[in-house]
Amino acid sequence: MTKIIVGVSLTQLGSIRTGAVGLFRSMAASLGGARDSAAFAGALTIYYATVGFILGWLATRLFLGPALTAADRRALDVLVAAALADEAGEPAEAAQLRREALDVLAVATPLAARYEELRRSSAPGAERTRAMEREIARARQFAEGSDVAPSNVRQAFLRGKDGDRIFAIGLMQGRLETADSELLADAVGRSRSVFEQHQALVVARALASEGRLNEEQRTQLREFVTSAISNGRIEADSDRHRLATEMLERLESTPA
Repeated sequence: MTKIIVGVSLTQLGSIRTGAVGLFRSMAASLGGARDSAAFAGALTIYYATVGFILGWLATRLFLGPALTAADRRALDVLVAAALADEAGEPAEAAQLRREALDVLAVATPLAARYEELRRSSAPGAERTRAMEREIARARQFAEGSDVAPSNVRQAFLRGKDGDRIFAIGLMQGRLETADSELLADAVGRSRSVFEQHQALVVARALASEGRLNEEQRTQLREFVTSAISNGRIEADSDRHRLATEMLERLESTPA
């Protein structure tokens, strides 16, 4: 590609010069129409074209490259699991894993990236919370309309980035059967943010209400939530405290 660009540029220098001069002269009137307006227009055009190219290259190199690498790595993990399922004589599970590798990864990486960008670039407040709610709603909608497996949820969460954890919690909200009490306990007791803790408590309350937890899972969640309340990670006057209290009450009233 570089050779093509250089080659075409060298062979078309005359045409490029003529077109550039025409462009600069046409812009001159908008820049005051003075004797040196065309030169100024040329300087502006060349400067912003160069800076735009450099900024575009930097953005691609710094953000797009790592995002694609992470997606490829995650896809590879799922495909390895599919190969192992094949070797174990479970072709149906292998086929399902391969479908999930394509579907889930297509949604997870951009959603996680948008969430993290919102947290970096926006000031805390109601507007940012609403924007983050829209992102987790996309994860819920995806889970509701697809065959997401618990292994996908766990894999997303354990990648460790804030956006991946939120994406995994959104999947749990969309399909409660994929919820993982161990991951929820981590999101409540060692939450990366108030938003993450709140969303994890939403899932935990739903699980407690529907009696989807065995005794070990109930004990684990109860301990993490109680500890988060006692050590102040869940403030007494917050919505999260209400969610936590309701979850604990439903754990007591709903049989395992």
